[in-house]
Amino acid sequence: AASLAQVHVAEIKGKPGSAVAVKVQHYGLREQMAADFGVLETMGSQVEPLGPAAGNLTWLVRDVRAAIERELDFEGEAKNADKTRQIVRTHICEVEGLDDDGGDDDDEE
Repeated sequence: AASLAQVHVAEIKGKPGSAVAVKVQHYGLREQMAADFGVLETMGSQVEPLGPAAGNLTWLVRDVRAAIERELDFEGEAKNADKTRQIVRTHICEVEGLDDDGGDDDDEE
């Protein structure tokens, strides 16, 4: 797959018209990536004996792996989105349409 996840439009159960985005990670992606990065780290370390110009590429593999793992941290992404929403609400403007749990403000009881 070319992407790490897909985003779909969904509706909160029991709240008709409550459009939300649902981000879904491809099944087995973390396990497959762990195996792939293991191979890449081995290959990166084997380049070094080819000479000083080749160098050791394991640092590059580790950096890319860390970046992709951050991309796959959906809980961290959700926390950052909540933090950003609160900063915007507090310092810039009111964010219409969402309450603190991600639901629709219009359906408050």
